Order: sequence, then structure tokens, then C-alpha cells
Amino acid sequence: MRTVRILAVDDEQQQLSALRRILRRCPWEIHTATNGRDGLRLAVRQPPDLILLDVNMPEMSGYEFLRRFRRLELRRGLQAAKRASGHPRLPSTPVIFVTGLGGSSQCRDGLAAGATDYVTKPYDPEELQARIERHLQELEEHRRDVSLLQRDLEERESSLQDLRDAAQVCMKSLVELTHFVELSEYQLNAQLRKVLAQRARKDMSRLLRTVAELAEQPLPENILA
Repeated sequence: MRTVRILAVDDEQQQLSALRRILRRCPWEIHTATNGRDGLRLAVRQPPDLILLDVNMPEMSGYEFLRRFRRLELRRGLQAAKRASGHPRLPSTPVIFVTGLGGSSQCRDGLAAGATDYVTKPYDPEELQARIERHLQELEEHRRDVSLLQRDLEERESSLQDLRDAAQVCMKSLVELTHFVELSEYQLNAQLRKVLAQRARKDMSRLLRTVAELAEQPLPENILA
């Protein structure tokens, strides 16, 4: 089972220590950064499964961090989708603002900036842990859905390739039969007519078998035996 990584970004070391204490009993790997730039470097080096983010930080606010992180995440997702021939990308990383800025307007601004959730300080440790668990569970469910969809797309692509291969077999057989029809207009000796008839019978048999497989129907008994 893969280890869940959580990244906490806050300029106050005391708040980071409090988060470590709250989450240390959980089966998660906790990484911390005291500013947005270091947080982004960590997020690029080891993409987290969830981010706990402060709003008011020097040099780079939580809003700016989130905008940059979402751009990096989108670019990485597009590159992965391109390598996977357009298969669906994984869902966005949950980001929870953990900040002293309360009020409905700040909450709306945080959610509008791309956050998944918004928690105000001081917070209830059990509630914060419950929110984290809920978002991680939703992320895992979404990942499973994407994995199933990707598997379904791969199976469909394999089926399409089988149809392409069958179409090529049919086309080859039809071309041979067309040549036989054209040659049958000429006066041919008995031996050559026999050879052409055998080849036409072989091509027709192959064509019928291919069509029967595509239609999932059995061939009539003794036909072209």
C-alpha cells in the first residue's frame, strides 16, 4: 500500500508543530515548509496527496501558492495524459486552508481560489483530522474510478484494434475474390480454373469465418468445408 503524503505550509513553526502532534498518530507521511516557495519545491519534488495551507505568509501568500500549484498540477496532468494517449488525468490534489482569517467572505475567497476546504484557527483537532480523512477518502475513490475508466478505455482500444485487424483480413479476401471474378471472364484451361476456384474457395472461407467471429454467430454446417 502506498504511503499517503501530506504537505503543511505555514510560516509559524508553532502551527506546524501543532499539526505534527495532531497527525502523528495517523498513518500518513507529514512534510512541512515555512514559506510558499519551499512548499512549491516540495510539492514538485514529491507530489502530496493533500495540502494544509496558511493564507497569510510573507513573500508568497497562500492564494498565490495555490494559483501556482494548480498551474503546475495542470501542466503535469496534461503531460501525463499526452503520454497516456489522452487517458483521463487524476483528480486535483485536495488543498485545505488552515488560517486565522475567519468570516464567510474569506472562506468564499479561499474556495474561489481553488481550495477544497477552509478551516479557521483555532480549530478542533478531531474535526481537522476528520476533514482530512474525508478528502483523502474521496481522492482515493476518484482515483479508483479513473483507474476503472482507464482500464475500460484500454479494453475498448484493444477491441477496436481487433476490428481493424479483422477488416484487413476481409479486405484481403475481397481483393482476391475480385481478381478471381475478373479472371473468370477469360477463356482459361481446366487446370488453371481449378487452381483459381480453390483459391477463391479458401478466400471465401476465411472471409466467412472472420465475419462469423465479428457477428458472434456459428458458421452453417458443411459450408465451404
